[in-house]
Amino acid sequence: MLILPVLGSLLTGLLMIYVVGQPVAAVLAALTDALKGMQGSSALALGALLGAMMAFDMAARSTRRPTPSPPA
Repeated sequence: MLILPVLGSLLTGLLMIYVVGQPVAAVLAALTDALKGMQGSSALALGALLGAMMAFDMAARSTRRPTPSPPA
C-alpha cells in the first residue's frame, strides 16, 4: 500500500531536480548576474520599485472592504 506514494514522491522529486531544476537554476543565475551588475541609480530605482510594490501589496489587504458572507 505504501509503495505507490513512495514511488510517486520519488518520481516527482527526481522530475523537479533534473527536468525543472536546470532551467530554473539558469534563470536564477542570469538574474543574479544582472542584479550584481547594477550601479548606483539603477539599484536605487529597483529598490524604490520593490518597496512600492511591497507597500501596495500589504496595504491592499487592510484597505479592502470585506465581502459579506452568504447566509447559511
